[in-house]
Amino acid sequence: MELTQFYAYDLVILVGCLAVPVNVYAFRILHKYPKIMGGITCVFHKALAITDLMTGFSCISFCTRIIVKDSPFVVMIITMVTTSFTLSSVLLLGTICLDRFVAIRHPLLHFVFFTRRKARIYAASVIMASCVLMAMHTALAFDGGANYKLKEVATGSATDSRRQIMYIVTAILFLLTVTSVTALNIALLITLLRYSRRQSFLRSQRVLHAVTPTTKTSVRVAKTVLVMTAVFYIVFIPAIACMGLVCYGLEINVLIIHLSFVLMQLHCVLNPFIYLVMNPAFRKVALTTPC
Repeated sequence: MELTQFYAYDLVILVGCLAVPVNVYAFRILHKYPKIMGGITCVFHKALAITDLMTGFSCISFCTRIIVKDSPFVVMIITMVTTSFTLSSVLLLGTICLDRFVAIRHPLLHFVFFTRRKARIYAASVIMASCVLMAMHTALAFDGGANYKLKEVATGSATDSRRQIMYIVTAILFLLTVTSVTALNIALLITLLRYSRRQSFLRSQRVLHAVTPTTKTSVRVAKTVLVMTAVFYIVFIPAIACMGLVCYGLEINVLIIHLSFVLMQLHCVLNPFIYLVMNPAFRKVALTTPC
């Protein structure tokens, strides 16, 4: 079991080493060319790059976790950073969905509620709220200076009431967050389908209807965020399933838990590659801008 855990930590550290330069490069492009992501929406994408960057650093810090032999303080810090910025990423994806939904469905309201200044406030509030919530519930896992028993947590045999509270709070937070983000994605998908159907109808009737570059960018960014959310769900479903089974007291194979944890950390690497595939403007800039 310890050997499996060691290899899992190696993979997580490798993910962090890849996530840091990739997200720094993505942030640099988004900061220099904000219009490729719709201007205001680019603020949220830059915040998402920052949260993924911090998640990458926390993945790299797992090497420190091995060196100090699972010190309770180090474990608490790493757990708090990883979970907080993971929750921030989910909330930011939901915020981007809401931003694109309003931009396509109610453009005038978008100019009122999604200015550049307000977008920065929204992004900062999401990150701060996530950090506070995760700091509170991570502290529940520790009783004074007692050692954090990773083996008990990994096998689901932990009986400490505070640790059980941690699992329950974590599951509820992620369940509520994922439910909200899913609802926003469904609303955005319906809006995109209606928009495409309306455009097809106007073309079939040979009605001249000018599509502005802003509208094209909004639709392109909306499709990108839908793909990002779908990929996020794919890498998180195994970890959430394991967490739910542990909450019910079921024993799970340690290898499955470690693999689901490694898969969960991949989310901090994938977004820049999704930009490359889904956004031609980002791809053009990325291939021509030196590192």
